[in-house]
This record gives sequence, structure tokens and C-alpha cells, in this order.
Amino acid sequence: MFLYIGFLFLIGLWVERRSVSGGARGNHPLVYSLSLAIYCTTWTYYGSVGNAATSGMFFLTIYLGPTLMIILWWTILRKLVRLKNSQHITSIADFIAARYGKSQLLAALATIIALVGTVPYIALQLKAVINTFAIITTSTGPAFSWIGDNVGPIVVALMTVFTIIFGVRRLDPTERHQGIVVVVAVESLVKLVTFLAVGIFITYFVFNGFEDIFEHFHRIEQVDLTSGQDNNPSVITWATYMILSMSAIMFLPRQFHISVVENSDENHIRTAMWLFPLYMFLINIFVLPIAKAGILTGLPIQDADTYVLAIPLHYDKPWLALAVFIGGFSAATSMIMISAMTLSTMCTNHLLLPVIDLAHELSFLRRHLLGSRWVAVGMIILSSYWFERIVGPSFSLVRMGIISFTAALQFAPVILGGIFWRRGNKYGAMLGLGAGLILWIHTLIVPSFVKSGWANTQWLESGPWGIGILNPEQLFGLSGLDTMSHAVLWSMFFNIGLYVLGSLCCGVKDEEKRQADNFVDVLSLGTSVSPTYEQTSYVDLEEKKVIINALLCQYFPVREAGSMLKKCMAQVKIKNSETISVLNLADLCNAVEKSLAGTIGSAAAYNALKRKIIFTPAETKALQDAYGEILASLSLTPEDLKKKVDYYKDRENLITTHAEELQEKLIQLKDQIRQRKLSEEALRDSEERLQAILDNTSAIIYLKDTEGKYILINQQFTKIFNVKAEETIGKTDHEIFAAEIATQFWTNDRLALAENRLCQMEETIPQDDGLHYYLSVKFPLYDHATMINGICGISTDITALKKAESQLRRLSGSIMDSQEKERSAIARELHDELGQILTALRLDSKWIQNRLQNADNPGSERAQSMTELIDKTIDEVRGMATRLRPGVLDDLGLIDALEWLTNDLEKRSEFSCTFSHNEVPQVSDAIATAAYRITQEALTNVTRHSGATQVDVALRYQEGALTLAIQDNGQGFDMQKLEESEGLGVTGMKERATLIGGNVAIDSQPGLGTTVYVQIPTQLTDGVLHWAQIIPV
Repeated sequence: MFLYIGFLFLIGLWVERRSVSGGARGNHPLVYSLSLAIYCTTWTYYGSVGNAATSGMFFLTIYLGPTLMIILWWTILRKLVRLKNSQHITSIADFIAARYGKSQLLAALATIIALVGTVPYIALQLKAVINTFAIITTSTGPAFSWIGDNVGPIVVALMTVFTIIFGVRRLDPTERHQGIVVVVAVESLVKLVTFLAVGIFITYFVFNGFEDIFEHFHRIEQVDLTSGQDNNPSVITWATYMILSMSAIMFLPRQFHISVVENSDENHIRTAMWLFPLYMFLINIFVLPIAKAGILTGLPIQDADTYVLAIPLHYDKPWLALAVFIGGFSAATSMIMISAMTLSTMCTNHLLLPVIDLAHELSFLRRHLLGSRWVAVGMIILSSYWFERIVGPSFSLVRMGIISFTAALQFAPVILGGIFWRRGNKYGAMLGLGAGLILWIHTLIVPSFVKSGWANTQWLESGPWGIGILNPEQLFGLSGLDTMSHAVLWSMFFNIGLYVLGSLCCGVKDEEKRQADNFVDVLSLGTSVSPTYEQTSYVDLEEKKVIINALLCQYFPVREAGSMLKKCMAQVKIKNSETISVLNLADLCNAVEKSLAGTIGSAAAYNALKRKIIFTPAETKALQDAYGEILASLSLTPEDLKKKVDYYKDRENLITTHAEELQEKLIQLKDQIRQRKLSEEALRDSEERLQAILDNTSAIIYLKDTEGKYILINQQFTKIFNVKAEETIGKTDHEIFAAEIATQFWTNDRLALAENRLCQMEETIPQDDGLHYYLSVKFPLYDHATMINGICGISTDITALKKAESQLRRLSGSIMDSQEKERSAIARELHDELGQILTALRLDSKWIQNRLQNADNPGSERAQSMTELIDKTIDEVRGMATRLRPGVLDDLGLIDALEWLTNDLEKRSEFSCTFSHNEVPQVSDAIATAAYRITQEALTNVTRHSGATQVDVALRYQEGALTLAIQDNGQGFDMQKLEESEGLGVTGMKERATLIGGNVAIDSQPGLGTTVYVQIPTQLTDGVLHWAQIIPV
């Protein structure tokens, strides 16, 4: 292991020496792509196998997310890289501070999130190295017993020294480390080769290929890994892990450092966009076979994280196991090294330096930033080891890693918002990051400490202080989600919500607005060539050099400070000058700030120069005049000038006496422009809201003038009719659609305009998948004089509803037909079978009565009673059979059946029932059955509910239609109650009528009785019933 560390150190040292002499071994797309594989840590190397052994294919979420995110790299990552170059950004915290007003407070908050979020991830690496070292040294002799007992502190010490040697050996103003990037790329190659080696050994030497492993696995009585060994993650969990991994590939501090800060050429991104996904595919290709092989070998599934190392040892391959350990050690060291290096830079730049600025007695520490970073590296790794000791035993590698992923996700809103949304500001960023940090700690870190025994379990049982809605795992009463999905949901809800709300509600300075424009428009801004303006050189350069050098000496040794100042002077081409102009001095200050930002961060560098008085008041005034002359020489219109000033002006509001006249014109126009902008913004907001509604509705919406020409259409219109908006506006229906469709639309438009009211109608529109039905609402539009100047139409597709209604109608008809058949069958059974049995029984009873008439008087009487009871039963059975399916309906038709029904009801009830009819032709069985059943149901309702003494049933036929009326003189009821809740009887009557194309209407008033109207068409067209005319009763 020490030989391997030495080998890596020599590679890094050689690359750095070559870069100093002009070589660029680290500036290669292959090196850049391989260095991005720092994403694949021990989580990938060991944890993926453990995850596959317990959750099947779920481990792929950590790699599918980055693969999806990589598609957007040419836009997002290229923006970040270009901003890093233009803003001299050194870390993710520095990036956030630079975007949002160079706020040191915001940089400090981002640093804290990165620090507490990365500690669990470094703890994961330490846990993996410690556990695997213990495994690989188990069989060694007593010489290694002391090392085995103290492996934790030894690993911490090695990692600390290793990180300092490779990443924090010196202060680098460029904050680019070609040597360490090449080392990371080599380690990525080593871990890939060793993982493929153990995968090939297990798959093709222990077993006979993938198929053999799968066959062996299916023979044993275990659950297939592809569906999960002991759990089956939900879709929400899959989505959560993919979102976390999409964010992690860019916003983990180490990933941001490698992909953005260490990028030397944005064109390298193109290579990484195909090479890095290929790397992830190769390193995961043997994960599932290794996991299955470990179970087949009989290794404990709770130790699945170590299968990669344990299987070679199980088959007595110590050299392969050692190679695997070195690969895992490479995965851990590269992550720890870059993470600790990045975090140490952020801690010194954004936590230590602001404290030094507040406590002047600590100002001597500015000269010891390098030593401070060394201490920070040690503290970071030591705190990670402490976290691993406390929480590590309770969690798997995957669980510890995903906690860090959730912390990195908190950066996503402020970074993506910062490069795509101009209105995002530092107040929103502060609120969003602060809320995200608090929710992350509450929903993930607190439960971790509770489950490790370091906090009261009451927090997870009844919530902190007994407040149930604050339960970390069921926040605000939300349950049913896994821990990670729950944490992501609430942290992102408050993070994004407060970021947007704070940005919209809080105003910002012009400088932050200009910086927002710089970040959002970075890809569209070309390299500008500054024009040359002759200025009087009267500023003493030596005097300014002393001031600037004193500033730099606060952070660097005297020799390095002098060298940095000379580079800045050479950059602005004043190296050999004795006096300079105020513009040269401004350029020099900008160059110094950017160089200083490479070491202490943009926020600290900005504040450092801000505190140092470099410009005298006279020089400041001269600088203002100089910028004024530049503005005056541009010869621009006031509005164009305002735009350029807003975009290019420096930190101060430049006012020049040479541009006084132009400035006065700008002031005069300012109020007018403001009023106009307010009006335009209000109108634009209204139009945007309306357009959003129009474009996001599923309905077709359009406006026409009185001549039928289209004025406006929405996106659904263009989609349904397959037309373009520009080809439709200004044309009529007949110029766009076929004659039949156009005539339909035109006729309905005329109807709405003629009636001068809202009209509703059905319209049919042929589409690729057939004829569609639309429910259209059309109404006239009016001008200020209340004159009709157009028409609006809104059409909603009801094809699915129409089909559902048709299917329901067919189903109802089928059910009712089945019921009628069943009733007929039961009636026949009652009449034929049971009737014959009862008749035979009556004959026997009558015979017995005759035989006993003279012999036994009591017996004869009993036989006579039996005969009478049988007679009554026969009558009842016949009545039941008739009511189920009256034979008269089938034998004599509807008229006789209704007459029998009313007579039968009158016999069985206490009221008078009459039936009248005119000449009715023979109708189909379906119509006759429906009319009979509706009448039967209506009369049943009269008997049960009306309290009537008289019922009249009338049947009329006229011009192809039957009209049936059932009228009683009962107590009646409130029609509104019927509309609110229709009983099954009324519903059944309406369904029967609808099935044959008819209609049922009910009229009733309390105390005035009830009338049921039934209208049934009898004409057929193409096999379908249609109305001839609605006949009043």
C-alpha cells in the first residue's frame, strides 16, 4: 500500500513539474473524463454489490441519474466552466457567493452545508477502508495485530498526510492542480481494472459465465435479486434516488471541483459526455453477478458490502484480494483527498477569513493560510472518523452516501436558478439554503443519531418535545414515504419555495443585477475588445504598488506577493511604467482581485480590496470623468445608452461632466420610461397569464371576428387540426377546413351571434383515429360600445364520455334483457313444473277427502282444509308467474297486457285503476316489454308511496310515437328532492326508456298527485330507433 502511495506521489510530482516547464499532461480530455469517475467511490466499489444483494436492480438509480444529467452538460456544465474562468471561482461556495452579490455570509452558509454534508461521505470511505483492511489482515500473523487494533487512527493519519501532500502542499493562486487531477484519473483507472478483474474471475473462473450464475441462483430457494432480496423499493424511492444522483454528479463539492474548477478546456466536456457514461457502464457490469455469486458461495448477506473482497479470499486468491483492496483504497483516497482539499479551501476562505476580519488580533493568520488549510484537512477527516464511529455501525455504505447526496441537492436550486433566472438574489438564496440545511439536519441527521443511540428515541416516537407534527420521519403528519424521499420532499419544498419567495419579495442592488446578467448570459456573451482611450498618466505607480503589495503580503510571503503583483502588472501592460492613468489603475485592481480570488475566493477578495483605500478621492473623481468621456463618445440614443450602462458600468454610478446634457435627457425620459414599463409589464403579465391558461388547457379555444376570420387560437387548436397559427389567423373556416366541417362550424357560429347569448352544442370533428365528438360553448364578444365584434368558442372533447355512455347503455340493455329472460324462465318453471305438482297434489287431496267423507268426519274436514290451501297456493303461484312475465304480453300484445295489469292491480289494491288507449299498432317485443315494465314500476311506486285513491293509465299513438301517462291523485312530492336523489325505481324506468330511444319525465307537486310521462319512438332508421315527434299526452 505504501509503495502504491509512493507511486501515485511520483506521478503527481512529475505532472506538476512538467506543467511548470510548459507541458500540459493534465490538460487532456481523457484525463478530465477519468477524473470525473471520482463519483465512483467505495459506494460503487463495495456498496453497489451490497445494494444489489438486498435490493436487486435498485443500485442502478445512482448511475442512471448521472447518465440523464450528462445530456444537459453541454448547456449547464459549460456555463459553469465559462463562469469559473471569467469570475476566477475556486469552489462551489465561491460560485454561489460570486453570483449573489459576493456575499460572505452566503459563502459561509454554503461552506457549512458542504462541510456537514460531506462529512458522512468521507466517513463512508473511512468505514470501507477500515473494514476491508480488517478483512484482508485477518489471516496475517501477530505482527499485524497491533495494526489491526489501531487501523482506524492509522487510516485517518494516512489519509490526512496523503491529502496534504497531494492537494494542499502550497497555495496556488490558480486553484488548478494538474498533478492531483492526473492522480485521480490514474486511481479511477486502477479501480476500474481491479473491479473488472474480480468480476471476470468470479464470472468466468469460479462460474462458467453470466448464464451459469443465473441458473445456479434460480435452483436455490431464494428470491431472485432482480426483484429484491429483502425489500422492493417503490417508484417514489426510485425517482428520489435518481434525482439525488442527478444532482450529486454536479453539486457534490468534489464533483464541482473536478468538473468545473479543474476544467482547463470546455471542449473536454464533449469527450466526457460519452466516455464517463461508458466508464459507469463498465464498472457496474459485474455488480449483479458478484452479488449473486456471494450468496451462492454462502457468504452472509448482511456482509454483502464486502463480497468483492471476500469472494477472492474464499477461493484462496490473496493476490487478487490485495489488488481489489488497492482498487477500493484508490476509490476512497481520491474522494477523501479532493473533498478534504476543497473543504479546507472553503473553510479558510469563507469561515476563517471573515472571522479574522472581525477579530483584528487574529490578523496574523492571514500569513498562515496554508497551515490553516492543513489543520482544516486534519479536522475534517478526524470529524468524519468520529461520525463513522458513532453512526457508521448503524448504516450501510449506501445509506451513509445518500445522506451526503441529499445535502448536495440543497445547492441545486440556487446554482441552477443563478445561471438561468435573473431575478434570483442573495436574500432568496440565503433563505433557501438555510431552510434546506435545517430540514436536512432535522429529517436525516437527527434520526441517524437517534438510531445510533446518541439521542432520545422520543424524537422519532412522539416528535421533539412531544410535538407530533415535528417528527423527523413524519414531518407535518406526512407518512408512507421512505426516509430519503421524505427528507428530499420537505427540504426541497422549503428550499425552492423560500428561494423563489425571497427573490421575488426582496430588492437587490444594481451590481447584483449586472452580475445576474453576466451569469445568465454567459454563453451568449462574446469576447469583447475594449477600445483604447488616451488618458493622462499622472498616477504614481510605485505608490500604488506599495499599497497593493501590502494587501497581498497579508496572505502570501513577500516574494510570492511581489511575483503576483508583477504578473498582474504585466497582464494590464504597465510593467515598465512609472506613472499610469486612472483607467490603468482600475484594470490593475481588477487583475489583483481576480488573482487574489484564486486563493481566498471571490467574496473575500472583493471585500479585501474594498477595505483597502487604493483610489484617492481625486482619482475616484477622475475615474468617473474618464468613464463619462467614454460614454459620451459612444454617440448612442438615450435608451441604448441606458442599456449599455446597465450592462457594462462598474461598481460605482459613473457621472461625467462631459455627458451632462445626455444625462439630463436620460433623467427626463426616465419617468416616462418607468410609467410605460409599468403599463407594459402589467399588460405583459396579463397576457402571459392568459396565454398560459390558453396553452395549458385541453380544450380547443379560439376567437373570431364577425366575418368568421380567426383572431386567436390556442396550442390545442393547432394540435387537433394540425395547422399552424400563422397560417390560420385571418382566415375563415371554409379557407381552412373541408366544406362539411366548415359549414358545421359556420352554422353554429351564426346561431350564437343571432341569439346574442351563450349557446351549447355538439360538434363532430374527424381525426386520425376516427370521428371525435366535442361539446362546444360559443358566445358573442362585445366592444366598449357593447356592440358585437366577435365570437369566442371553447370546445371540449367528449368522445370518451360518449363511448362510455354507449357502452353503459349496451351493458344496461344486456342486463335488462337477461333479467327478462330469467323472469320468463322462472315464470315457466312456476307455471309448468310447480303448477303441475300442485295440481297433482290437489287431486290426491281431493281423493283423500272423498274417501274419508263418510268414514272419519274430522279427517274429512282436515282433507278439505288441505285442498283449499292447495287451491290458494295454486292461485298465488299463477299470480307470481304472471307478474314475473305475463303470458298475455307475449300472446296478445301490449294493450291487453296493460289492461290485465291495471285490472290485477285494482283487485289487489284499495284504489280505482283505469286504462285507456287509442288505436295502437303492433310494436316490437323490446318496446312492448319496456312500456309494460315502466308501467309496472310506476304502479308499484303508486301502491307503495302515493296514498292515492285513483290511478289513470293512458296509452296514445300518433305519428310514429307512443306516449304513456300514469297519473295518480296521491300526496305528491317536491321535485327538487327527486333531482337531488333519484331512487332505483326512477333510474330503472329512465334506463329502459333510454335503451329504446325514449324519454321519461315526472311531474309532481305536494298534495296534487304525480304524473309519469313516457315517450317512445317506434320508427327505425338503419336499425336504430329515432323520434318521429314528441307527442304531448
